[in-house]
Amino acid sequence: PEILSEVVGFFGRELNLTGRSDLWARVLEETSGHFILGWGYGGFWVVNSPWLDNLYDEFIWLPNQAHQGYLDILIETGVVGSAMVFFLLLSYFRKLAGSEQSHLWKWFVIMTLIINITESTLLKANTLTGTMFLFSYLFLMLENRRHGTSALVQERPIARPRREDGAYE
Repeated sequence: PEILSEVVGFFGRELNLTGRSDLWARVLEETSGHFILGWGYGGFWVVNSPWLDNLYDEFIWLPNQAHQGYLDILIETGVVGSAMVFFLLLSYFRKLAGSEQSHLWKWFVIMTLIINITESTLLKANTLTGTMFLFSYLFLMLENRRHGTSALVQERPIARPRREDGAYE
């Protein structure tokens, strides 16, 4: 830890990710009462709410997100919503693995998943990475639908010719 602290300090950073880990711990405390369903989408970071005012007393830089996307998903949607996001990502990568074409958009998803460790961008419509994640997911689903439809058409049995009496030849 001491060597890591020196290396991080060389770049002008701290091991607590510039105060983020302190914020994460505090936000997790606030999550305890709403663990199953969360506070509601966008319901935690509401200005002038008592729980947010308590956070602002501690964090003078007035955070408007947890600066950890997965934690924000847990705060807003609880364990239920977090599980749904997990299965959404799982289905994306399963469909990606079964795709025959190279999928350039996958890099936007991977980038968003990495950025989401220290920022909240995954399911945010007003962020570039959140929007790119959405488009990547939709393009893969459309590709799979188009591929699945063409495969069904190719597998359709060909009608056998009939004789004049209506029997098959």
